[in-house]
Amino acid sequence: MNYEEMLKSREGFQSNRAELPFGTFYRKKIEGKYRSVIELSAAVSDDAAFCRCLRRDCELNSELDAAYQLHYSLNADSNGIYEIELSTGTLFTFRQLIEQTPAVLTQEDFFAKFFSRIFDAAELLHRHHLLQLDFSPDSIFVDKTGLQPRLLLHGSSFTRDVSREKFYGGHEDFMAPELSEGEAVDARSDVYSIGRLIAWIGETAQLPLEYRRIVKRATDERPEKRYASIGEMRDALSKTRSMKNSIIVTVAALLIAMLALWIYFEMLPQTDDVEFVQPLPKENADELLDAELDSLMGIDVDDTDSAAAYDGASSDNMRRLEQIFRRNYAREADKILSKVYNKDYMGSSEKAFLAGSKTMAEELMAVQLRLAEESGISEAAARKIADEEIKRITRQKQSEMKQ
Repeated sequence: MNYEEMLKSREGFQSNRAELPFGTFYRKKIEGKYRSVIELSAAVSDDAAFCRCLRRDCELNSELDAAYQLHYSLNADSNGIYEIELSTGTLFTFRQLIEQTPAVLTQEDFFAKFFSRIFDAAELLHRHHLLQLDFSPDSIFVDKTGLQPRLLLHGSSFTRDVSREKFYGGHEDFMAPELSEGEAVDARSDVYSIGRLIAWIGETAQLPLEYRRIVKRATDERPEKRYASIGEMRDALSKTRSMKNSIIVTVAALLIAMLALWIYFEMLPQTDDVEFVQPLPKENADELLDAELDSLMGIDVDDTDSAAAYDGASSDNMRRLEQIFRRNYAREADKILSKVYNKDYMGSSEKAFLAGSKTMAEELMAVQLRLAEESGISEAAARKIADEEIKRITRQKQSEMKQ
């Protein structure tokens, strides 16, 4: 250990450091206690405009009394501001937490709790006419549970007077295109950055379907095509999640009913006489399967361009689009359902049965979303077809089970 390393050790420097665009985050011993600090880089501490914006942001920060806001103070000497001291002790950047303990992403309801609080934090800022603009994993601080995100500096306090390289350098992937190009920013810029955060997590963990669904629109290059506000983004997420849960319950109920029928007929006394039943022609089975699965997957398709095109189509075109959707969906759904409608699966344990049902429902929902968007049918049309066909295919499946 050389002299500099020994000096840093005595001052309480920790190996767990994180580099931010404007400085280095680490824990430091101050007056006998370890505190989280950000040591400003020479490039920004010598920048009068940056220091002026930092003081202004510190004043705004003190007025935000919420769990999502991380308060801080500025340490300065005769040469100016050299350090940001965070008010809370043990903190990590979100990136540090995920790299060191990725298992937190597998916690039950992690995504729902974490992003609900991210949305709350963003809406709080917007009510105070502030924008975060950078929801990168290096700019979000968390405790060891990872469930309580804390935001520090507000991008809108620096955008006008500080170069993007000094404040956002290295975080360009999380910056909205309009920010990169020096154009006006608003709530949709935060929508973009949060969408990029969701996509970043998706590179490490399997995202729930509802989050994968909103990323595409949230990160559209064109601001007018994104969600207009955090509230609209939250509503889209909740709506898709509600639809998914409804589908899972429907599929599980249907499969449990069929399992009960199978068990019942398996327990009936067997006779020597065997009656051979002519199986359904494959064409009829595919048609029935299509009807059932279209019904299960009647959920919102959030594509205004497709909906507008559909509403303006002629009656013949409407019927043609519905036929295309029905045919393509039957082909895809047949592959999924073939994993479930068989003797081995129906005889599996309850836990395996329910887990498989949930997986199947999510796969069916993903196919439904994709094909509905590709074919351009409206939500109302999809629901009408589904309601009609699910009843017919359910009766047919029950009849086959009895035979």
